[in-house]
Amino acid sequence: TVQDQLAIGNAILTTEDEEQALDRADPSRRNNAGHAVDAALILAGIGQDT
Repeated sequence: TVQDQLAIGNAILTTEDEEQALDRADPSRRNNAGHAVDAALILAGIGQDT
């Protein structure tokens, strides 16, 4: 929250089925979930901007 100076990140993967969700969340494949976390950390000022 702003008052507590606490950043809260949220990412929702929109997928057609479980196979697509697993593909998008798997770090060895597309890793969309990981990219969302990286973006949230960069915006919070605690991540590595690479």
